[in-house]
Amino acid sequence: MSTCFTKEIRCPSCAASKETAIWPGIDREQNEDLREQILNESLFLWKCPECGYEMQLIYPCMYQDRENRFVVFLEPNEKDPVFRTRGVELPDGIRRRLVSSIEELKEKILIFEAGLNDAAVELAKLGMENVVRTKKGLNPQRGYFCQADEVQNTIEFVFFFDEETEPLYQSTRLDIYRTTLHVVQSLRFDECSRDFLLVKPDTAQLLLDAYHNWQETKARRAQEPEESGEPAE
Repeated sequence: MSTCFTKEIRCPSCAASKETAIWPGIDREQNEDLREQILNESLFLWKCPECGYEMQLIYPCMYQDRENRFVVFLEPNEKDPVFRTRGVELPDGIRRRLVSSIEELKEKILIFEAGLNDAAVELAKLGMENVVRTKKGLNPQRGYFCQADEVQNTIEFVFFFDEETEPLYQSTRLDIYRTTLHVVQSLRFDECSRDFLLVKPDTAQLLLDAYHNWQETKARRAQEPEESGEPAE
């Protein structure tokens, strides 16, 4: 269920005050317009009515989409945000995620609405970052999923650099995602864990390292002689 209260926010530039709606809980079915405001980055944008000063007003917020079976908890300030999700009761089969920025919240919404596995998306994004570095000579500071198109067989990401470099939109075949999904599934990643998970770019590298170790172990065991007491032929 959506929850809302008002809070007086004082402008850090001119000290004027403004009553502002705060949404600690957002249910998409009840407030479809709030989803749109998250995606266009207006929900957390605060503007002073006197001097026009603008700032991001980010606060703990839980976004729930029952139709697509996911919940994302935005916690921008706490080093260990897990404590805020303790005691949250949700049915089985719900993807639970923790994020620390508006951009990450937007990305999770888009990923899950597209019916994708976010860990596999992070792996595909990691691969695309390497392509941008090697072929474009650019070093992305951060990147996000944009969209996927089954008909066109494409998946698109946007990468951000320093202030002087324009964002770069990069597309590749959706087959890349299907390959990374196989990697994630091989590792038995539980995307519907009952814990709220942090699935971020660092997660992709951990999964990739684990997959390589698993492949090396499997190959080594395949070359070992059977435990029959007899040497291998």
